[in-house]
Amino acid sequence: MRTIKAVVLAVALSCFSFGECGADATSSHQFRESRADRVGFARHRLLETALKQSVEMSGYWDPAQRDCAGLVRFLYRQAVLGPAEMWFDRTHQLRAFVSASELVAFNFKKISEKVEPTKMETGDLLVYYRPERRPEDSWHVMVVLRPPSGVRQEWLAIYHNGVQGPGGQVRVVSLKDLSSTVHSEWRPTSENLSFKGVYRWNEWIR
Repeated sequence: MRTIKAVVLAVALSCFSFGECGADATSSHQFRESRADRVGFARHRLLETALKQSVEMSGYWDPAQRDCAGLVRFLYRQAVLGPAEMWFDRTHQLRAFVSASELVAFNFKKISEKVEPTKMETGDLLVYYRPERRPEDSWHVMVVLRPPSGVRQEWLAIYHNGVQGPGGQVRVVSLKDLSSTVHSEWRPTSENLSFKGVYRWNEWIR
């Protein structure tokens, strides 16, 4: 836990020192930045916003939408500075609210069957499916985070625990610890039949 807190602090300081996380960082590049630059800035904003939620959830994040899919929707909306209606539902219409299953099926694409750091980027999802659960609880997603250069390079996953009300939490865990957790249903490994792979947002796939 001390390591995770250190990463949160280091990321916050890197944003403060280098101005990489706010609108000011992009304003001077707005006429010459490439698509890769825009995606890079968005990923950094996503990283910063995600770690802030693990300390204190934002008042801009609707309490009624605080679950694993809601965290993904909120982080991406903050990262790309886009409209609320940015997600395709099962009818292929853009909506502000879609379920975890719709996020995965219509907005993200599988890039790997397993956790491979050389292929992953901040914002990718770890996707789980547990058919024995109720339909609304059967899908679960975690967001992958890669600390920026200069910060201890330990891959992280962040997720909401799905509890509404005072018990609701945004938790951060290292991928190393997640892979060996006693709760085997959350291990992102090929031996875990609930783990469906690593997914990336369609808009960030070349």
